[in-house]
Amino acid sequence: MPDIRHMPSSGRRGMIRDLLLGGKTRREVFAQLRHLVLDQIKPFVFSENTGGSRMPLPVSEQLIRLWHEIGRVSAMLGHVEREEFDPNQVPTGEDEIPNEGGYDDDFESPDEDEDEIETESPESENETSETERPVKASKSRIRNDIARFVREVRRIRKFCIERDASDPIDSISMRPIEAGAKLIPAGIPGEALIDAMTMHWPDDVRRSARIDSFDYESLSARILSERGISEIVRSNGRIEKPHKLFGYVLVLLENRQPVMAIGPMGTGKSHLAKQAADFLSVPYAETPMSPGATRGDLLGRHTIGGLDRAVALAAIARNENGENPETIEQLSSIISGNGGGFIAAEFSEIYGSGGIFNFEEIDAADPGMLLVLNNALAGDALYNSMSGEMIPRSDGFMAFSTANTTGLGANRQYGARERLDGATIDRWRMGRVTISLDENVEDSIAFRHV
Repeated sequence: MPDIRHMPSSGRRGMIRDLLLGGKTRREVFAQLRHLVLDQIKPFVFSENTGGSRMPLPVSEQLIRLWHEIGRVSAMLGHVEREEFDPNQVPTGEDEIPNEGGYDDDFESPDEDEDEIETESPESENETSETERPVKASKSRIRNDIARFVREVRRIRKFCIERDASDPIDSISMRPIEAGAKLIPAGIPGEALIDAMTMHWPDDVRRSARIDSFDYESLSARILSERGISEIVRSNGRIEKPHKLFGYVLVLLENRQPVMAIGPMGTGKSHLAKQAADFLSVPYAETPMSPGATRGDLLGRHTIGGLDRAVALAAIARNENGENPETIEQLSSIISGNGGGFIAAEFSEIYGSGGIFNFEEIDAADPGMLLVLNNALAGDALYNSMSGEMIPRSDGFMAFSTANTTGLGANRQYGARERLDGATIDRWRMGRVTISLDENVEDSIAFRHV
């Protein structure tokens, strides 16, 4: 092992060493460095291998790693100081949360992977067990994670406002904050949400805003492992492996975040939605949003006789003071007739009773269809203008959509795609995830009959 005194000051252990040699106690060093962990600033990002990639640990575990790292460096320096101390007991009030920051990498460290070293120090006997940790630790960690996310959203919103006059790029509403308040406590990192929020931005603009791409597949693999999900039993009894993004999408759906699966044709986007419905044992339905689809596909249709009755009801409503009794009698006979009716749409039924509804090819949708959908997603009820009824939104309703583009319009490969307006993007942005071809899905197709 390299001599601690010769390690560079830009690295994790070098920074800890310099603070200890400057006369600070382990407690004081921890208090000074903990914000670098909370803001996930390298080299103070403690990670582990998950699914072949490095993934950050939960912040509460990273704080514990920091405390032990300080103990190791202290031992390397020959210090014999012992402090019975739990890092989760450090106050976490608003005054301790920096006003700026985010997910920036302000330090470059040649010993970035020092957290992989498992050498125990004499201080290891002071480790606090999981059962002894204060109950408030989890809430404190979540609160700090949400605070970091809120600061980052506001920083990016400010970035958009500052360039709005010369080169408008986006408008950030409160929906990202609403999504973060649900999804961060459920285990979705703020970095994933920031990536989803700005997924439709050009790469150069994202770089200017200091936004990194997120590895959703590694996070999904971690969620599947933690929850012990290795196979999906489909509604027909067939057993198959979960889509590689199943874990991530499952958390989004469980927290009622509308999901937009974006990727090339034939990559298993709809297959993923159907797997989720079977796993959750809820109804599933879908409708194409591509050209030719109408509002009736979402709201239902009257038969000819049913349409006559609807017209008669409207006429009676206009003539409710009874100026023409003979006309009202004729209209009443139409209403009481036996012919015709109304054919309900699956979307209205699932919206009101629960389940997963998949809006296929949403980036090719007619604007009139999107207006219906936007109103349904924004409110607690849907007014069905075709049937005249108000449908309360079920707590079990989960919205899913597929797209070949991020919503910026046609490209060389998908020439029939429309540019989604800001209101539509805003409703789906926090649940967007890019989908690549999954060989598990290919296998399930190849061997479905054997």
